[in-house]
Amino acid sequence: MPEVPVRSAQYGFADLSLDVGRARLLRGETVIPLGRLTFALLRVLVEEAPNYVTHDELGRRVWGPRRVVTPENLTQQIKLLRRALNDNARQPTYVEVLRGHGYRLIPAVSRITRAALPAATTWDPATPSVAVLPFENMSPDPAHAYFASGFHDELLHHLARTESLRVIARTSVQGFAGTRERVSEIAAALGVQTVMEGSVRYHDRRVRIVAQLIDAATEAHLWSEVYERDLADAFAIQQDIAARIAAALRDRLSAPEVAPDTARVHPEAYAHYLQAIALSHQGGVDVSSPSAVEHMRVHLDRAIATDPGFAPPTCSARD
Repeated sequence: MPEVPVRSAQYGFADLSLDVGRARLLRGETVIPLGRLTFALLRVLVEEAPNYVTHDELGRRVWGPRRVVTPENLTQQIKLLRRALNDNARQPTYVEVLRGHGYRLIPAVSRITRAALPAATTWDPATPSVAVLPFENMSPDPAHAYFASGFHDELLHHLARTESLRVIARTSVQGFAGTRERVSEIAAALGVQTVMEGSVRYHDRRVRIVAQLIDAATEAHLWSEVYERDLADAFAIQQDIAARIAAALRDRLSAPEVAPDTARVHPEAYAHYLQAIALSHQGGVDVSSPSAVEHMRVHLDRAIATDPGFAPPTCSARD
């Protein structure tokens, strides 16, 4: 894709600010990670607001005049942008689509000076960092999609306990679910040195997990593994992956090596626990409503009843 000329412009809309020169979107002092194409798309919508921008115009300005951009390509980037902005496609507050006209930014846009932009929270570049992308669900039964979501969330929890390792939050990486952007572009958007991606297949109480850790600068694989085990071993697999990531970054970490836990968990208890975790992150579910909370608590209670020695659901039920 051809380079987009950089202009030193800053814009404000709603509670957000877009710094074109530094290629970043901020809410207050927090940077909202965007992929390269998603950022370019938002930039065009901001610069053309409040007017609609057609599919052809977005394709030319975001992908370049020589690229053939399908409706699916554009829809995917709009979807990623909505996720980053927490925008609801049915009741949008940021991006509106009108059939036959195109897309437009809903909030009023104002030009602001660089001095008015808040300073973003920064990290020491030397600090080891990893972004764990949402694991792709390869389960034959769509009802088992919760397993990939819950496993991803629990893996982040284990990694976050690793001393001296910066782990990107789930809400930040969620926008890259299913993306086809290069690892180097994702890493640049999230400000990390390494990226982990993988897939999960759950069927007949067997789990197959593929995980790989990639260096952002070279896009070379630092580590990869395929796990094919009983569901009872899934909890131990999470800890093993976390330990192996730490080992792959050992020369950059000050934390001592931690041996993975090999404890087995009852399959049904673990499945109920992951269903509760997935429900807590399910789009459109109001976790503050009594019915949603009760639904999650039912799964936690079943996990505890099935395997009282499995600590995570017990701790979650107390929260």
